[in-house]
Parts: sequence; structure tokens; C-alpha cells
Amino acid sequence: MIRKPAAAAGLDFDHDPEADMGLDDVLRDAAADSPEALPLLEFTLEQLYEARDERGVLTFDAYRRLGGVEGALAQRAEEVFAGLSPPVRAVLPRVLRALVRVSQADDAAVSRDLI
Repeated sequence: MIRKPAAAAGLDFDHDPEADMGLDDVLRDAAADSPEALPLLEFTLEQLYEARDERGVLTFDAYRRLGGVEGALAQRAEEVFAGLSPPVRAVLPRVLRALVRVSQADDAAVSRDLI
């Protein structure tokens, strides 16, 4: 799912000799744990591409700096939030509560019906 497109783009994945595992395997395993992780995987791959080294290698160092698959999006969300003006930050929780509710069954975020 990610190896062939990366190879076609001239990119390689870093390999951790201590764990004897490639970054592509780590990413695959993270996405395989949950089908909902695919958008997170896509975002992480984009961030890894932006941080690739001069040889076109997607590195474990960049992956760790991003905080992994889940951390990459969380880190970006924090950056965007920090860039908002104070008045916008103040009303954002109310806006989000209007758009999303938390399911009592499993604590999952669920969109609200807006109609």
C-alpha cells in the first residue's frame, strides 16, 4: 500500500538495525491496527515526505519527532491551535461541541446531526 508508491517516487524507507524493522513495516502495522488509521497514515506519510533526507529516505528520526502516526496529527493540530487568535481559541471548544459528541458506549467521537 505504501512501498510501491514510495518507490515510484524515488523514496526509500529507513531501517532500524536494532529492531530489524523498516519504517514501512512500522507504518503498515500502525495502519493495520485500526481501519480508522488510514487518514492518519496518509497525513504521517505526507509529513515524512516533507522531512525526508537529502537521499529521499523517510527516516525513523523524523517519525519519532512527529510522534508516530497518531502524534503527527496531534502535533499539527497543536500548531494550528497555537496560531489562532485568542478570541477564536476561546470559542473553539463551543464550536467543536456543536459539531461532535462523544459516544457514551465507547468514548468515540461522533458527528452530530446538524439538520
